[in-house]
Amino acid sequence: MMEQQELATASYHEFPVFVLILRNNAYGGRVIGTELFIPDLPRLAKLYGAKGFAMTRKEELNPSASAGVR
Repeated sequence: MMEQQELATASYHEFPVFVLILRNNAYGGRVIGTELFIPDLPRLAKLYGAKGFAMTRKEELNPSASAGVR
């Protein structure tokens, strides 16, 4: 959840960036002291005015198709 400010800035200034967030449900890859609540990140992106997508398989990762680039 440390990327929200950057997402807001990029959306506000309409920067054409591609961001990939790997969700591992923990800081640094393991649970230390607490379980994290991670919201629906594609929905969060849309709330900031950006495009958000969720993928579960590597075959779904096609940045040019997701961004509408041909």
